[in-house]
Amino acid sequence: MGSKKDAFINNAKKYIGQGPAKFRKWYCGHDEKGTPWCAIFVSYVAKETGILNTLIPKHNGAGSIAREGVKAGCGTWYEGHNTKPQVGDLICFVWNGQGRCPGEDKYFSDHIGIVYKVGTKYAYTIEGNTSEDGGNIDNDSSKVVAKQRPLYSGMINGYFRPNWNTSPCPDAIYRVRAGGKWYPAVKNLEDYAGVIGTPITDVAVKFSEGTCKYRVHVKGGKWLPWVTGYNLKDNNNGYAGDKKVIDAIQIVYNGKYKAQYRVSPVGSNYYSYQNNIEKTKGQDGYAGSYGTSIDRLQIKLGK
Repeated sequence: MGSKKDAFINNAKKYIGQGPAKFRKWYCGHDEKGTPWCAIFVSYVAKETGILNTLIPKHNGAGSIAREGVKAGCGTWYEGHNTKPQVGDLICFVWNGQGRCPGEDKYFSDHIGIVYKVGTKYAYTIEGNTSEDGGNIDNDSSKVVAKQRPLYSGMINGYFRPNWNTSPCPDAIYRVRAGGKWYPAVKNLEDYAGVIGTPITDVAVKFSEGTCKYRVHVKGGKWLPWVTGYNLKDNNNGYAGDKKVIDAIQIVYNGKYKAQYRVSPVGSNYYSYQNNIEKTKGQDGYAGSYGTSIDRLQIKLGK
């Protein structure tokens, strides 16, 4: 069996020559014309390889993948002007020839690709949203192309190296009931569970490895009992909730990782992530706000 890194590269290679529609439709919900898609392509390949948001974050910005990946502990950043990439690195470019965009943070980049081979003078890459001849091309006419990029050049900002040798965390798998309907299960941060504008009433949570317990708080009421199962037909221990609108949730993962989860108030932005039921570093011990309905849930594991 090959490694995740090998699978990631092989999955990228099979799309050489393909245009943007498939990838933008996945990310945007439709083929959003004019949208740059180099980072979307990297995210799509990560999703197909099963490493999205565990080794490579889901983002549509070239520098955002590296920035958020480092922040989440998924990998390490290496400056481009004095380092050599490794196979499996994500290579980030700037087009001003300075190796850095003035006024921006160190991660800010114009373009991103996947390194599949490294020579003495060149990095060999697979990149979405580019052309074979290197000329200017609009986002809609561009393709996935295998490129040869000179090392130590002013156009390389840096490399994001995923933690390939570290086993990814187990997957979080979860779903919610909202508006009287159970919605499909979500894995990690590949999406969110819920529907914007519709309050959540019930939650079911499990992990691909290990065990957990979780409970919900009813809006205007109290915390319901802890549950440990994942079975929509078991209204005693298969999910948390009683068909009433909830405003907060607690999740505890039993193992070396922590359940990291967040919710959003109806129609608004997410609250901060919560780690298990900790109350340090400004955490409340739960995700949500008493008295305010929630409509989205996201869960992952971390340290």
